[in-house]
Amino acid sequence: MDGVIYTLLTGAVAYACLLFGEFVGIALRDLFAQPKSQDRDASSTSPSKEKSNGADFPKSYRRAVVLDCICIALACLFYVGALVAYFVGSGNWRPDVTFALLLGPPGALLRFVLAKLNPKRMFANRFPMGTFIANMLATGVLAASYVVQRTSYRTNLSITGCNAMIGIEQGFCGCLSTVSTFTVEAKSITSRLWKLIYVVSSVVLGHLLILAIVGGVKWSAEGLGPFCH
Repeated sequence: MDGVIYTLLTGAVAYACLLFGEFVGIALRDLFAQPKSQDRDASSTSPSKEKSNGADFPKSYRRAVVLDCICIALACLFYVGALVAYFVGSGNWRPDVTFALLLGPPGALLRFVLAKLNPKRMFANRFPMGTFIANMLATGVLAASYVVQRTSYRTNLSITGCNAMIGIEQGFCGCLSTVSTFTVEAKSITSRLWKLIYVVSSVVLGHLLILAIVGGVKWSAEGLGPFCH
């Protein structure tokens, strides 16, 4: 019952946030929209407008490339900073903070690569396979990390290894999985059948993965022990 309620509550909150975001976006668009009189003036001079757009395209493209390079450089600097903090930071906060920061970017990059499957012809507007794989992979890794943390009394897992498992859960799995994109995709799929297949298969398979990995160890002869931290 707890799992069902948590799943329904998470989905309801995500969908409510999506609707609120759409409402704010439309309100801001209407607030800053160009007046109709200016639209008519612009339409009457459409040839010059097309010409100016053609001339401005290289500038806007170069501006976007520059912004991308700046963002990538900043991301690399922050990653180096997290790496430095791991070695020189205080032991009171260093393991909990730096592991998640160091393991988050690989999860985000893997999700970016998997997202390229979504617009494929066989999956477009039917079944976002990239997001589905990302969520299921994150769920499996999360379950495996949960088990490793609670079988440390048999494997002699060190404190550093335990903190690394936390970093995998919060950083790697947190950036690889997504509820927001899942909600947007579930809403945007036009076919009700594919919408139902996508939502039900994601929720059911996710629960089955947790049940198989965590339950399989918990119900074994050795069982699960206390948290390793």
